[in-house]
Amino acid sequence: GEPALPDEEQEERARRCSFVQELLLSTIFEDTL
Repeated sequence: GEPALPDEEQEERARRCSFVQELLLSTIFEDTL
């Protein structure tokens, strides 16, 4: 299986994912408004 990621890396990845999602949502909402 995959090697387990350190907590810091998981946190960084999660933060990046949420940031990207917010970015996408904001652009979508700006387009619709």
